Amino acid sequence: MIKSMKKFFTLFILALGLVQIGWAQPPNQHRSRPRQPHLKQGFFPPEMVMQNQQKIGLTTSQQQYISNEMQRTQAEFNKLQWALHREMEKMHTLTQQTKVNEKAALLQLEKILALERQIKKQQLRLMIRIKNQLTDKQKATLKKIAPPRRHRR
Repeated sequence: MIKSMKKFFTLFILALGLVQIGWAQPPNQHRSRPRQPHLKQGFFPPEMVMQNQQKIGLTTSQQQYISNEMQRTQAEFNKLQWALHREMEKMHTLTQQTKVNEKAALLQLEKILALERQIKKQQLRLMIRIKNQLTDKQKATLKKIAPPRRHRR
């Protein structure tokens, strides 16, 4: 029983660590529930803007602003990523004990979730700032260029 719980908890923690830091899409839900919109919908990934800067007529000031924001966000992201890995290691250590301290493990989980929340907040902030720098014409051009979104089933 303890071995199976230990194995389950270890797999759970590993799954948390392997969760893509990008926007999580909700798992398939019962068919009667309405489909929730994807959070990234309506935004343009920084790479897409950079790859199409001539096509959309990005100005020098827009390029500079977006570049600065990306650098600032990347620096913050790196700090958060290091902290997240550190906290994941602590969780791993906690869960490898013969008897897991439930209170300590749950407190550690809260730290991990808080860091993941901060990372997602940084990502959304960057996407908002990029979108707000673009003109309506540039946004329309990017929407035409964007590959169609695939729906998860």
